[in-house]
Order: sequence, then C-alpha cells, then structure tokens
Amino acid sequence: MLKKLIVIEDDEEFQCNSVKELVEKLIDKDYYKYTAEEKYNKLNMLALANSLGNDNEFIIKNEITYILSLLMANKIVLLENRNTNIFTRYIDKSNIKNNYIIVNKFAKEILQKYVNK
Repeated sequence: MLKKLIVIEDDEEFQCNSVKELVEKLIDKDYYKYTAEEKYNKLNMLALANSLGNDNEFIIKNEITYILSLLMANKIVLLENRNTNIFTRYIDKSNIKNNYIIVNKFAKEILQKYVNK
C-alpha cells in the first residue's frame, strides 16, 4: 500500500507517512536530536549546497520551509495523498480528482501561507 508521501529525487523514490520521516530522509536522520542552532546551521548548509550554480533561493525558517524551497527549486518531486493534510492543508483540494497531488505545483502558495500563518 502506498504511503501518505512519495518523494522522487533523481532516479530514486521513497515513501513515508509523516514530516518527521521525510525530514530524517531528506535532511538528517538525527535532525530532531540537534539543538535549534545546529538545526539552523544544517538547513543553511544544505540550502547553500542545493543552490550552488543556480539562482534558487531557499527560505530557511525551519525544516518545512526548507522542504518547500526544495520543491520550488525542483530538487525533488513530492506527491501527497489527497486525503492527507501534511502540506496540502494550505490549498483548495475540492477540484482535485487524482489520488496524489504533486505538491511542487503548489509549493510557492503553500510556502506563503505557511510563513504567514
């Protein structure tokens, strides 16, 4: 059975059911053991590495904004089950008929609503 989130990165794919699992796969398996300063430094280091040679800008408020920035930079593709509200809680899903939503298509809108909440 497919999980709530499906991530495609380069030629690899993985699935997870929570933001915690996603963060541990994309950022660091020990991320939630870090201090606030260590988390911030880790996110900044990864953002810098992902923006080298590009004009991609990363918004680093926390792990959610980092992941949404990855989506906007098309570094990964994130699919979310339509019936979950992990990232897609910030968008209108009433006209979406597919079982999975490509979160990248809404990343900028989600990021704006998330930061302004």
